[in-house]
Amino acid sequence: MSDRDPLDQLARFGSGGPVSPLPPAEVRRLGDRRRARRTALTGVAGAVAVLAVVVPAGLHALRDAGPAPTPPTSSGTAAASIPDDFPLGLGAQDYGSDGHVEGPGRDVAGPTPTPCDADPLGSSPSTDRLGFANIAVEFEDYRHLSLYEDEQAAREVMQAARDAVAACPTEAFDSMTLTWWSRTADTGYESQTFSQGVRNAIGGTTYQLTRVGRAVLTVAFSGEGVAAPRELTAITRQIAPHMCVFTAGGCDASGASTTATPTATTPDCLRADLSVSTVPLDSAAGSAYAEVRFTNTSGHPCALHGTTTLRAVTAIGLGPGGNTATTEAFTLPPGTYAAATVRDTNPDNFPAAECTPSTVVAWRITIPGSGDTTDVDPAGHDTACTEIGNVSIDPWRLVADGGT
Repeated sequence: MSDRDPLDQLARFGSGGPVSPLPPAEVRRLGDRRRARRTALTGVAGAVAVLAVVVPAGLHALRDAGPAPTPPTSSGTAAASIPDDFPLGLGAQDYGSDGHVEGPGRDVAGPTPTPCDADPLGSSPSTDRLGFANIAVEFEDYRHLSLYEDEQAAREVMQAARDAVAACPTEAFDSMTLTWWSRTADTGYESQTFSQGVRNAIGGTTYQLTRVGRAVLTVAFSGEGVAAPRELTAITRQIAPHMCVFTAGGCDASGASTTATPTATTPDCLRADLSVSTVPLDSAAGSAYAEVRFTNTSGHPCALHGTTTLRAVTAIGLGPGGNTATTEAFTLPPGTYAAATVRDTNPDNFPAAECTPSTVVAWRITIPGSGDTTDVDPAGHDTACTEIGNVSIDPWRLVADGGT
């Protein structure tokens, strides 16, 4: 593995191995670049100019914001705007006199992901937005909530983020090379987690985008060390239940919006109702992609909804799931197919002792709703980790035309 690989840098960070700290002036320029792209928000100025080593969250107490608010129940109507008291600061750490808190407020700014100058959060116009920033000398914790015209627009933002990261493994900035790569996380909702780093250095930002209804939450941790997805996931899991006000029907136990639930007489899709195929896609940023398709070959409509997982069936056993994806309920008519994108992160990106690679026999996928499982062709993805989940799956989506 190259010494310039960002995951290799992360593995060495804190273990005594050789790393190259990003010079503060260059971190500052990266921050200036991000801030220059924020056309709608201003604020949080010089306090975030210099970022250093990430301080583990456990070393700090939580900010005393009083009792955690109870997530609201559905009123039958999706909220038209973001409430001023939306709890965007849940789970923030208390840095005392070394920290500075901004918001929640509509004038709070922070880093937004822009792989190769793409702007996924701005790919659809937002109708409202709210920001929160918790800044320490050594760390920036930023959250941003965007509200879009409808759920389809929010879904398109999530897809734009996936596409932007996949299309931009590297980009030049001054004398540096910025790197973008996908990460694995299970928030219980539709999410996309990825990091931006600097080749041959240890600075960067980890982003986690999560959609509930027509709202998209961005959580971003910045510092000289790139944050692990679990740190952001802990924040997302506290905030996301409160986003159910942005759906007309609220959320079910899995976190999925209930606004598109099929009728009570629509049966869940069973394995016997479906034919399964796999289509290879392009590779990018150290990951290879494929599309798995479920075609309804029965004579009746069936429903897909709730959670799905993918686990690699290997020569030495069943690997762990890379994530849990939540599919919003929809009806799959006869002759049509549903598709989900699979991301296979190269096992060589992980230390061999943590990965324990083995030959892949199949991908085992849980059908959302019925809970049936099916083994599918891995489409040439012939190696997987058996100790960590390096293969993940996106939520299922309905494709209008029939397919195989």
